[in-house]
Parts: sequence; C-alpha cells; structure tokens
Amino acid sequence: MIHRSALLFAIIAWTLTLSASGQKKPRPVEVWTGGDDGYTLRIRDAVEDAFRRSTEFKLSSGRRRGTLLVTIPENLKWKRRGDRTLLMYDVEFSTVGRKSVNRNSGSCWEDDLGACARAIMQGAARIP
Repeated sequence: MIHRSALLFAIIAWTLTLSASGQKKPRPVEVWTGGDDGYTLRIRDAVEDAFRRSTEFKLSSGRRRGTLLVTIPENLKWKRRGDRTLLMYDVEFSTVGRKSVNRNSGSCWEDDLGACARAIMQGAARIP
C-alpha cells in the first residue's frame, strides 16, 4: 500500500511538472498612439484593457527587448451611419529594435470598442 501511494504521488508530481513547464510566459506589449483625439484615446484604452486581461500578453513599458509594440499611428477616421458612428483604424505591429512587422486596419462601432480591441489583439497574437 505504501509503494502504491508513493507511486501515485510520483505520477501526480510528474504530471504537474509537465503541465507547468508547458505554459508560455506572457509576451510584453506596449500600446502607442500617434493621434490624440477622443476616439483614438478611447480605442487605445480598450486595447490596453484587452491586453491587461489577456493571459497571452502582459502590458509593459520602457521598450525592453522582446516587447511587441502596437501603434495606432494617427487619429481614427469615422463616419456617421444613421444614429451610430463607425470608427476605422490603422494599426502597426513592430518589435523593439526592428522596423514595422505588420500593418492591419479595421473598424467597429463606437458603442462596441471591444470589437476593435479584440481584432487588434488577434493581430498581435499572429506576430512572431
């Protein structure tokens, strides 16, 4: 009985070690904006909140090596559609010490900034 307990304990400890070693460390990310209008700042805040809640990323500062830079280079464009406002953004993904890695654009409604934030975060997840 003692040998079985020791064996069971060893198997559980080995399994926990394997699962812990397979976890990836969150990637540091910084969000920057070139624009300073209200819509751009609101999108920036939504994107930062999405990264803050993510287990894949960790908000960072100081442009440290290995950090992914997510930049909204200019003010968002927008159009009124009936009683709603459609926001259109461009975003650049780069890493510290490298030039632009990728560019994306997209849109979302003013009353659903989370949709833009999720799309931007998905784009960031595709950057090696």
